[in-house]
Amino acid sequence: MTLSVVLPVRDSADLVGPAVRSLAAAVAPAGGQVLVVDDASTDATAARAEEAGATVLRRAERGGPYAARNQGWAEADHPVVVFVDARCRPRPGWVEALTPPFADPDVAVVGGDVRVSSGSSLATRTAHHLQPLRLAAPADAPFLPYAPTCHLAVRRTALEAVGGFAEVRGGGDVDLCWAVQHLGVGGFRAAPDAVLDWEPRPSIASLRAQYRRYGHNHGRLCTAWAAAGCPRPPTAPPWRTALHHLRDRHDARPPVAVVAAACHAAYAAGLRRGLAEPDPRLGPDREVRA
Repeated sequence: MTLSVVLPVRDSADLVGPAVRSLAAAVAPAGGQVLVVDDASTDATAARAEEAGATVLRRAERGGPYAARNQGWAEADHPVVVFVDARCRPRPGWVEALTPPFADPDVAVVGGDVRVSSGSSLATRTAHHLQPLRLAAPADAPFLPYAPTCHLAVRRTALEAVGGFAEVRGGGDVDLCWAVQHLGVGGFRAAPDAVLDWEPRPSIASLRAQYRRYGHNHGRLCTAWAAAGCPRPPTAPPWRTALHHLRDRHDARPPVAVVAAACHAAYAAGLRRGLAEPDPRLGPDREVRA
């Protein structure tokens, strides 16, 4: 099966070249394409992407990653669109493992696995320990299964049927997966043998901010989808969440365990805030869909 890979970027000149080269090497033998949507970068991102072999779509004004993804899939050439980000690098056999589920015409969305790499900094070692982007088994999903847009393959017809991604700051990937399934457009299938490696951010502050966004997005999504049956997640004060994770370190060494606990506390804080801040652009009755 021929794939279009959509990679939204902004000010990612150091990351985009290696990402494009590795992705193009994986999809080009079958005639696939790599589309980079440059969301009004101020550095050499677009030039580096073109040098690496991508087709580059330039946005004159910043619209955010989901607006960039919507522009990318709308201009893609092939029936299946794979959404990734600039930190992704495919492992050997990636395409061969990702595409077979689409042989079933009832499958509209396929999620692959993502392994966060390690590194020399405490933040990268902690991210590697936490593995926040691992593919969950569909049976373990509290509502409906989903995969993040750093590794999400979707039929173009399904994207058209639901109008693409809600153009929000975060959570549009989960919202799209749930909309496709809830509206009866098609099913979700996990492809655990399709693996992308993901390069983590190097600072503790950025890692904690990442976890705060995860919690905030989860809270907003659960509120937006409550009427469709999404349960409200339990909440706890951030300090209590941190203590709980410090007691249950999962064999992490003390420095990593402390940073991991701080990340879980940030998630808890974001979750409580997100539950109190519904977004009408998300959910089955969203007011706006791109």
